[in-house]
Amino acid sequence: LFNIGNILDQWSKEEALQYFEDSLKLYQSLPDEEDLAIANCLFKIGSVHWRRKNVNKALRSYQESLRHCSNVEEEDVDSLLMSVYKGLADCYFEKDRYGKALDNYVECLKIQKVELKDGSTEIAYTCHRIGLIYQKEEEYE
Repeated sequence: LFNIGNILDQWSKEEALQYFEDSLKLYQSLPDEEDLAIANCLFKIGSVHWRRKNVNKALRSYQESLRHCSNVEEEDVDSLLMSVYKGLADCYFEKDRYGKALDNYVECLKIQKVELKDGSTEIAYTCHRIGLIYQKEEEYE
């Protein structure tokens, strides 16, 4: 279901959202709660809401995803965490909550510096957004 959602996400956000939500229900129903899979579904749901300009729903999904990520002890959660922090930061930025946006961009950047190569566009994007926050808050030093 999750993989079908990923494929549909390229063409039909509505259908993709339904598959991600169905995947989430499936993972939540398993006896051993699959926190990484649940976190991933919640992140994808948040991403669909973000692209549909539904910032509040995206924010809630990202927050819930982060909560599940904190239960995962595997190293491979860093890639997902990086995306979740970016999603949270983008939502907070959109809502003019610059302090929270900055906190999440900084967390994202910490992971990016470990996971990505220097000069990556993702690192540049994060640094740019941090700069915009400082500009909006008129902190130039």
